[in-house]
Amino acid sequence: MNKVYIAIFVCLLATGTNAQWSDKNNQFYDSLAMPVSVEARSQGNSIVLRSYPDSGYIVIWEDSRPISNNIDIYAQKYDKEGNVLWAVNGIPVATGPDNQQFNPPQNTDARYYSHACTDSSGGFYVTWQDNNTVNTGVTNKIRVCVQHVRNDGSSVFANTGFVAAEGSSSDSYQYLAPQLIADGNRGFFLGFIRNGFASNDVYTMCYRDEGGIMKSYGGRKMDPDNSQGTDISSCGVRKYFNFVEDNVKNFFIYPDLQGGCGIVWTFERNAAQPLRGPHVAYNKLCRVKKDSRATVRRRVSDLASTSIIERVYKKDSVVGLYDFHAFFYSQVCLPYVVPNQVIENGGEGFLLLDTYSDANPLYDLYYPKGTMVTTGGNVNANVFAVVRRKYINSALTAFHTYGYGLPDEIYDSIPYQLQSDSINGYWAYNITPPAGLDTVETVRDTLLASSIYYYDFQLTGGGDRALLTAKVLSPAYTNSGTVLIQELKSRLVSANKYKVEINTASKEGITIGRELSTGFQTANITYDQPAISMDQTGNALFYISEYGRYIRASPVDNGAKLVWGAMGRALGNVYGPERPFTAMGEDGTAVIAWNDSRPTVPNTTGQNVYMRHLDNLDVYDYTPPVKKLLALSNFATTLPPYILNGLTAQWSLFEAYTGAGTGWTPVTSIVDNYNFGTVQTQVYRHNLLTPIRTTAGNPYLDRNYTIIPERDLTGGATTMVRLYFTQAEFDRIKAADPTILTPENLGVIKQPHTSGVPPVYTPVAADEFITPVSWGEVAGGYYVEISVNGFSNFFINKAAGVLPVKWLNVDAQWVVAGQAKVSWLVAEQQDVKNYIVQHSMDGSIFKDVCTVNASGNTAYSCMVNPGAGGRHYYRVLQYDHDGRSSYSKTVFLDAFTQQNTITVVPNPSSGPATLRYNSSTVTIESLILYNGNGMEVWRLRGRPASGNAVNIPLQTLGSGLYMLHVNSNEGMKVFKIIKQ
Repeated sequence: MNKVYIAIFVCLLATGTNAQWSDKNNQFYDSLAMPVSVEARSQGNSIVLRSYPDSGYIVIWEDSRPISNNIDIYAQKYDKEGNVLWAVNGIPVATGPDNQQFNPPQNTDARYYSHACTDSSGGFYVTWQDNNTVNTGVTNKIRVCVQHVRNDGSSVFANTGFVAAEGSSSDSYQYLAPQLIADGNRGFFLGFIRNGFASNDVYTMCYRDEGGIMKSYGGRKMDPDNSQGTDISSCGVRKYFNFVEDNVKNFFIYPDLQGGCGIVWTFERNAAQPLRGPHVAYNKLCRVKKDSRATVRRRVSDLASTSIIERVYKKDSVVGLYDFHAFFYSQVCLPYVVPNQVIENGGEGFLLLDTYSDANPLYDLYYPKGTMVTTGGNVNANVFAVVRRKYINSALTAFHTYGYGLPDEIYDSIPYQLQSDSINGYWAYNITPPAGLDTVETVRDTLLASSIYYYDFQLTGGGDRALLTAKVLSPAYTNSGTVLIQELKSRLVSANKYKVEINTASKEGITIGRELSTGFQTANITYDQPAISMDQTGNALFYISEYGRYIRASPVDNGAKLVWGAMGRALGNVYGPERPFTAMGEDGTAVIAWNDSRPTVPNTTGQNVYMRHLDNLDVYDYTPPVKKLLALSNFATTLPPYILNGLTAQWSLFEAYTGAGTGWTPVTSIVDNYNFGTVQTQVYRHNLLTPIRTTAGNPYLDRNYTIIPERDLTGGATTMVRLYFTQAEFDRIKAADPTILTPENLGVIKQPHTSGVPPVYTPVAADEFITPVSWGEVAGGYYVEISVNGFSNFFINKAAGVLPVKWLNVDAQWVVAGQAKVSWLVAEQQDVKNYIVQHSMDGSIFKDVCTVNASGNTAYSCMVNPGAGGRHYYRVLQYDHDGRSSYSKTVFLDAFTQQNTITVVPNPSSGPATLRYNSSTVTIESLILYNGNGMEVWRLRGRPASGNAVNIPLQTLGSGLYMLHVNSNEGMKVFKIIKQ
């Protein structure tokens, strides 16, 4: 049996004003959660921002502290080391006489919409909806306000902020649901809805604070209320403008990666008007990158006569990609002259992505979203999604998320749509792409599973991928929510042609979690809305609140796989954490903040804002260490249930509440490689004040376990399990049997389950003795790791022998399409006969594919032929000469694509290694090599000068495992390299 040492560094929460991050090792203890604001009354609904260019973090929240009897906005800033920079409990941002709140449209989650952004100078902009109940002459007129807070924490505008949109005493408008994003030019884009008596309109504006003056760089009303109408006049058919009443229901703004923003919105018109029914529309405010002139042709009459118009675009201004254009002419049939008003081709002022028609009878469209995905060519991909219902054969469908897409030119001055189209001269915008512009085939399909009830969702993008997540009420589980995640990814499919496609096995997304409602608190699972944070390179963090217990989080690997196990790792909080919000940096770190109800001084009621720092989010073969093992309550403890769908192939940690106010403690971990469904777990802890339990004179551990899945392993499938126990419990069995020296001497008895967790071990004929494949030391105790083909009761006593190998690492890498290399590193070999490489398509059913005889080497490898499609799982089975065996961990390969164009050879290597890549499609930005302790040992200075290979100087380094971080136009990839 081998021993795995895990270094545990437990940091205590500093209480001073300039406390640094309480934890930079992903130690998820409640004591390490950092208070942001603990004033009397409630603070919550936080927003977290990454601060630029100083790499700090800013937390903004709604606050009802007693200095005013309404909801205000406060903020706090931390430098990159976690030092508090502004006043204790935050600085006031908006403290007007009314409620200031982050209000998205009705039935939405505010975290899915942006309300604040960096000013690129260490400060931030924030917008809110102001009730405006006491403004003289404008009673009960909700308005939109913005505040700019500088790097030093001072506010630019008065306590009510800059009023960006406000009604007057002579109109009936209210301004609602503002959204705000950075523009990359030290300013911001602001969107809002103007609510009138008969219609809602959406506006988007660009501003920048210049010395206390909010300067406008352009913007407009996005939904022109005009459609083409016709009637019969004395001269025949007459054309006129039909002024319609659009009802904008929801909108979304997002960066276009070029200093502009995309805007997508849903609206409807009643059945009596043209373009009736529900619709989803798109437009874009384009940043003018340099002073430009464009010649356009416009029709001036129905006889196709044209007028040449020269337009001047000023650098840094913004202009709509699609605009409303019309021409006028007089229809003469003496003695009558009839005026005509004609909307030019493509001149409606927006682009329809989906629209009602008799052939496409949409019922409704909800919650539009958009993001931009990079391709590596001279275009980006615009990706949109919306919740849609429609009629099929006169029957109304369920709610589902549907996707659309458009190519987006990477231009140097202005987009080609704003310039003259010599081929289609009578269009309101240029519809002829310039020669050499790449093409993008974008997804147009269902993206998430259907729901029996409408639902909001999140769409976010970074680098070459976009992720969606939502909680839906699926038809299969009508009384509980199902948590979904989906990935879209761009790839090069041929010369100058890209495709954005679904990158999971299902177009309905991956089901990563499900709520349970059993009527018993210990057996319930209730989730908040799921959310995802991404950085610009595509690293992503999934997070969700499990009500009454904790927040869960996990980085998201390729294919929407959660790296930290099913539903992520519990971040540890017993004070009912709610509404988490996360921001990621470009360095693999993040800050997550939440509403927390723990008691504080002087606060005695309400919620507070807490946060914690997260690390190593860009290292996808890393998982956080488990918490310190704590004593359990005597006798039986039921753990919260866990749903394992077999989707992550990662360790999923089960924890129990200690019942002593000391938090949660690990009990068992299970590899999520099989669709177990709901897994119920109990643990029995024998009273340490009484003699240790024995059977036939043999002592067994003061802790035993019962694991009962909804669906047990069948058909020869296996999985790995870790059973945790404390130092005190191990010391007791050592004292009872002096031949037990280390956990290496322990074994596990697997016994059929009857009911409940048994208080004592009573041998039965069906007992199975399992020799652990390894053991490990963790803070406060140990674990033993076993391979099982089914679940039941587990007891720990003395083992029969010791396994002859210590597993150090296993890795699998593509070599070419259809061929891969499995490598493994071992130590302490004793009487080993051979190693058998096993392959699986589902992570549970494995077949032998390669056998390697043991030798005196510590590094082994084997070439395998998995085929290119699907996901491939590999593990290594070791046999010794007397028939005993042990398994390595399981690793996986995603399907081979053209993006797998980066390889490291040879691997393992006894000398230098070479990074090889296809220089026609891959651009290397940086290379960093880390040793097994996470220390940087080599870095490529600057880009490779030329060629398609880079030498990695392993010959100067010692033997062991190294991690090569490759940052390229394909995103960040991490390669394991074994130095012999």
